[in-house]
Amino acid sequence: LSPDQIESAESPGISEMSFPFSAAAAIPLYPLISGLSAFLLFCLTLQLIKSAFCWRSKVQKLDEEFPGPPRHWLLGHLREFQANEYGLAKFLEALPNHPYCNPVFFGPFPFFINLVHPDYVPMLSGLLAHVAPKMDKVYGFLRPWLGDGLLVANGNKWYRRRRLLTPSFHFDILKPYMKVYNTSAQIMLDKWEKLCQSGQSVELFEHVSLMTLDSLLKCAFSYNSNCQTRSQTEIPYIKAVYDVSHLVTNRLIFVPHHSDFLFSFSPSGFRFRKALSVLHTFTRSVIQKRKESLAHLGQPCHSKLSRCLESMSGRKYLDFLDMLLATKDDGGNGLTDEEIENEVDTFMFEGHDTTASGISWILYNLAKHPEHQDKCREEIQEVLQGRQEVEWDDLPKLEFTTMCIKESLRTHPPVTMTWRTLTKNVELPDGRTIPEGTHVSIGIFAVHHHPAVWEEPEVSQ
Repeated sequence: LSPDQIESAESPGISEMSFPFSAAAAIPLYPLISGLSAFLLFCLTLQLIKSAFCWRSKVQKLDEEFPGPPRHWLLGHLREFQANEYGLAKFLEALPNHPYCNPVFFGPFPFFINLVHPDYVPMLSGLLAHVAPKMDKVYGFLRPWLGDGLLVANGNKWYRRRRLLTPSFHFDILKPYMKVYNTSAQIMLDKWEKLCQSGQSVELFEHVSLMTLDSLLKCAFSYNSNCQTRSQTEIPYIKAVYDVSHLVTNRLIFVPHHSDFLFSFSPSGFRFRKALSVLHTFTRSVIQKRKESLAHLGQPCHSKLSRCLESMSGRKYLDFLDMLLATKDDGGNGLTDEEIENEVDTFMFEGHDTTASGISWILYNLAKHPEHQDKCREEIQEVLQGRQEVEWDDLPKLEFTTMCIKESLRTHPPVTMTWRTLTKNVELPDGRTIPEGTHVSIGIFAVHHHPAVWEEPEVSQ
């Protein structure tokens, strides 16, 4: 070999020395990634199959234990679960075949078990709060507005709030509100007199709703909104109350919006946040101004709230906000600003819509039964004896009118269902067991129309 050949054989070049490293770098990653992806996809598929099998087993067991009305394989009972009279009628159609309880499916998934027999209601309503707390899937939709107010709160938080708020609804506190109710009702009646002159029909619910809002704003804040005589666009707070109430109801019915993520990016979510901003800004402003104006009252307020009346210059009654600011627990601790805001918002939400619905249905049912309407009118005229305003002491004397009001609340309850989530297994009166983690509802509307109690539920009793 020549010297050059020997040197070449004994001393490999740099390119040859680096060969092993270049080869490693040249190995394609695609097969490796494909293999990992296939493995992950296989694991995911197994998990989905397992979940589907578990879900199917759960549904089959539920169907065996709690048979219910027919449902769509994909939609479940969503087509029947409508926020109107047709949806409620569907629940009544199931009573003959399922007189005690039945599951309700939102899509292919069981959403809750609906108790519809009067004998089953005490079982759920009598459970301790920690055994059957409020269903977060439903009441949680209200939390952005109401926070941990009395309607949404659970456990010790609910118990403390309830104890603090109970004195606010004592008869001595409510009596002065009669003038507020009379004034607001008279404004509505004056509007109706003008509208009736046209000879056209009048949609009562909107007028009644504004009347209840007018009354509540006066009772809650001593705030005269004039909402009955002004346009909603002129009063952002009123429009926001309507918007949020409407959006929460629609969210319950539209299953995709049960997801906070999907709802937050939807047009409804944007409207919801915009209305919430208006509501919270208004409430916080009113609370702050009232705290400043009541600063001179000091500590004696919490012992006897009625004594504060003497310190309220130009005021005829204590409003709800006064009492929230003054109330104290046994340890001398009052409500925080956030808690006060939660309870004021809850007061407005629970008060205006349910009251307006109840009053509207009472007027409707009296119109359907003119003989009862005439008897109510005669009773009221006899009690008032020529007076225009109703007084507190008149109410116990209106016996027949009270019966008609209660019967209307039976046939058309403002709240048709209430929901709980079980934290342990609960046995029903018939021996069946509802498992832990199940959502359970009391079908108030169904209970009020149950043929086991009323032979002719739709006939006035």
